[in-house]
Parts: sequence; C-alpha cells; structure tokens
Amino acid sequence: TDDELWILDTKAYAKGFTVTRDHTDPMARYINEYRNRRGSHNKSGWFDLAPEQIPAANAHFMYVSGFFSGEYKKQLNDFENNSVNMRGSLMEITKLILLAEKYKRGEISHQEISNYALDNNITFNQYFPELTKGW
Repeated sequence: TDDELWILDTKAYAKGFTVTRDHTDPMARYINEYRNRRGSHNKSGWFDLAPEQIPAANAHFMYVSGFFSGEYKKQLNDFENNSVNMRGSLMEITKLILLAEKYKRGEISHQEISNYALDNNITFNQYFPELTKGW
C-alpha cells in the first residue's frame, strides 16, 4: 500500500539461510540507504522509488528463503533491536506463494499479508495449517 514499505532480500542456500552478520550488513546498508535517501554502494537509486512519507512503524525488511537454519529467530531479534531499529521478517518462499494466492483469491488484504509476514510463524509446520484452512 502507499503507507507501507518492505525491503526484501531473497536468499538461496542448500543448507538453509542463517541470519549472520555477513548477511545482515548488506540489509543494514539497504535500510540506511532508504532512511537517508542516498546510497554510496548502490548507485541505482532504488530508494527514490519509495514514498517519502512512510511512517517509521510501517517500514519493514524481509529475508525470503527456501528455509532458515541456525538460531534465526534470535538473530532476527538481535538485528531488529540492536542494529537497525526496524521490524523485520523471515519468510519461506512457500509462505510467500500461499499469501500471494490468498490475496489473488480475495481472501486476505494487504494488511493481513503484513500481519502474516510479521507473525514469527517461520517454519512450514507453523504457517501451513493456518494458511490452507478451507482449501
């Protein structure tokens, strides 16, 4: 929607994506590029495409991957609170596809997609039963 922003980073690792400093440094840079509207590393100016009047509480980041490994919930929490002061999400690609399908069918709204993205139900067994009720 016009009052929400998501910065997405997709990852594909055979043994699952771990939320390590090597991976969070680029995301922190993307977030700072958006906040400062300039990018020393990224000359594309992607951040200029985002509306400027997004309330801070409505700006989020998301890592999308086939699955996550390691202490990803703790690492996400540490990154959110200690590095970027922005709410974030880890989403398996299957969950993203299910949310897109539910949206396409008119079963959920943009706001509900955001709610599902931020609900911390990251693994298949956590989100699949809820998202496939009635199918």
